[in-house]
Amino acid sequence: MYVIITGEYSDWDIVGYFGKEEDAKKYCLINNDPHDDYYYIEIKKLDLTKKQREVKLYCRHKVVFDLGRDGYFEMREESEECDYDLKEYTNEPAKYNLSDNYDSGWISYKINCSDRKKAEKIAQDKLTKLQGLMLDLSFKQALIALGYEKR
Repeated sequence: MYVIITGEYSDWDIVGYFGKEEDAKKYCLINNDPHDDYYYIEIKKLDLTKKQREVKLYCRHKVVFDLGRDGYFEMREESEECDYDLKEYTNEPAKYNLSDNYDSGWISYKINCSDRKKAEKIAQDKLTKLQGLMLDLSFKQALIALGYEKR
């Protein structure tokens, strides 16, 4: 397989690929111009080992709650897209970014689990725990007590 690339230094783009080296050469020669140079490189097909195939990937969902001026949190509409992780659970602390007087901002949780709805439920439970601590502690003290990190 011959991959067509264009770019320079650390800014490279993959344009596509050809099965035959001659086709890749022709493409580069036909499309090269004073502004764009095309190159081709041969790459090999990779296969996972049996052990690698058995590795399970876990979806890490990011669930964000926005704090409104009314003091209530509302879950942000997010896509079903997620990052993948090799760990079933993550110990990554929640992140937050709140104004100095805590009248606006957000809190985000990254939850590794099988589906978005379950991740949202777990995040809502964590937010409820935060709000419960706020009955006895200030907002800032509750954030610190739960190990949340300012972003």
